[in-house]
Amino acid sequence: MSFVTISDFRQLIQSTDLDIVLADDDSNITQSIFAAMSEVKSYIRHRYDVDRIFKTTNLFNIASTYAVDDLVELQATGYSATITYAQDSYVSYESDVFKCLANGTLNKVPTDTTYWDKIGKDRGLYVCITISTAIDVNNRTYWIEAEDTQLLRTYVIDITLYHAHSRIQPRNIPEWRIQRRDDAIDFLKQVKKGDITLNLPIYSDTSIGQRISYGGNDKIENYF
Repeated sequence: MSFVTISDFRQLIQSTDLDIVLADDDSNITQSIFAAMSEVKSYIRHRYDVDRIFKTTNLFNIASTYAVDDLVELQATGYSATITYAQDSYVSYESDVFKCLANGTLNKVPTDTTYWDKIGKDRGLYVCITISTAIDVNNRTYWIEAEDTQLLRTYVIDITLYHAHSRIQPRNIPEWRIQRRDDAIDFLKQVKKGDITLNLPIYSDTSIGQRISYGGNDKIENYF
């Protein structure tokens, strides 16, 4: 799964508006995504490990075998009080993913620890640290939470939509779309200069055996 997907876009823009931008063809956005990701990488690659940050992810599957450094995204369908859940079913509830502990669970909210186990964040990213099979991501012997890339993902989307408008409607780009792209670039320039430090894996020359280190978070107010 790529760093951004069409579903990510639909969280920030109405589906009807997105279809207009894409001319009802999702493939039209592929080039714009590539251009946006390349642009973002050009600003941060000298400070951050872009190969790891933009690494392809897979949806977590309990039946799969994962190798060290594999990156997965945890997702599940939303919980419904009208569904009877079988043991080992996964649901999303209040931004988290839960696993059913007993067969025949009906009308038991996932926060009830008698019937459910909290596994992790819905759409959260996790890195495998020990080869694992049939191990949930809340087991810290095998998994750790990956760095939060949501802010970068948002900026990639903003720049992508600007490129998409430029390609399809170059003379009719909405002013607010131009502003969001400009805000993204301004932010990236500050990252490049070192005025903003992100909690992301820092670039290191592995040929000299340096470990990956992490920066801290500056308080930044973002308006979307």
